[in-house]
Amino acid sequence: MNMPYELDGKKQHMSRIYFVTILTSLILVFPAFADGKRDAIGIDLEVVVDGVSNSRGNVRLAVFSEADAALFPDNVSPLKQSVSAAGQAITFHFNNLATGHYAALAFQDENGNEILDRNFFGIPKERWGVTGKRPFGRAPRYEESTFMLDREHYKIIIHLE
Repeated sequence: MNMPYELDGKKQHMSRIYFVTILTSLILVFPAFADGKRDAIGIDLEVVVDGVSNSRGNVRLAVFSEADAALFPDNVSPLKQSVSAAGQAITFHFNNLATGHYAALAFQDENGNEILDRNFFGIPKERWGVTGKRPFGRAPRYEESTFMLDREHYKIIIHLE
């Protein structure tokens, strides 16, 4: 009569072993669960835009992946955000991005028309910035504006001028 009790004890012990084995496997296979910078799908990008001159309008940010390189800088990116201009620095967050090369462009849209206003000669009238070196006298190119997004490079700063 003691035999079923012993079998139940062995079954409970084996269940605990299976549970611990599965849990350990998940931790080893999916280390991203323990990392705050990266989750199971992708990397979280933080972009700080500083140099906001006043509280008029919005600060607009567009991030372009390699697949969207042809859209850079004048067309709409699928990765875009707009925040009310308040303070000298604004922080944007994009979640679950794939590793790779990206470029970003930001500007302060003081009049709220959702475009970077330019004068007769094509020179921007509103403060703007880009990742990489800001070119003089022409629009930035994707290739010179890229940054690498990976587990070690997940925060960038863009300065508006």
